[in-house]
Amino acid sequence: MITMSAATRSSRNATASARLKRSSTGLLLTGALVTPLALIGAPAANAYEYATSGTPGPYTTSAVQCVSKRWGNTHNLVMTAQPPQVWARNSLEGYGNDASLVRYTAWVADQNTGAMVELLGTSDWTYATDQNPAAFPGQIITGQPNRGNYSLEYIIEWHSGTEKTAHVGWHHTTYKYTSVYGLTDTYNSCIDGKLTPYY
Repeated sequence: MITMSAATRSSRNATASARLKRSSTGLLLTGALVTPLALIGAPAANAYEYATSGTPGPYTTSAVQCVSKRWGNTHNLVMTAQPPQVWARNSLEGYGNDASLVRYTAWVADQNTGAMVELLGTSDWTYATDQNPAAFPGQIITGQPNRGNYSLEYIIEWHSGTEKTAHVGWHHTTYKYTSVYGLTDTYNSCIDGKLTPYY
């Protein structure tokens, strides 16, 4: 599911939540839901860019938290990530004098094949400058069955207000893993059992 303001939720969630809510532990992506992009795909492989168009502004992402959790007989991998930080392209000399609308789409991919496992949703278009990144609210949270090997993927877009000016495809490769026993390490995907083989 996608959480958002009550006013936005009532007008937009009717058709989209059925498409996006693929598991009971699915998405928490704060921000309004819009139509998913058709730019999703490409094999998943520290984060790297694998698709681009136009001239994007700067952007960065933090490590994904990957936690193995049990609820009774249910054993899932829960991924938590902060939204990407995205700035407008610095086209004019100086700072604070360039602006853009930006948004991102997030999904979970199978690390081994690159196939989409779960589409998480798309943020609202949000204002950014070349000095201050877009203020995307909330976190991305998704739970998946523990036997998989997962990555978190983004498409980030820039818009001038009249047309889209750029996009990038972005793949997370830094995952802070914590087992059900509290053991921790860092891996290039969210996969269970690396520290404790308890399948």
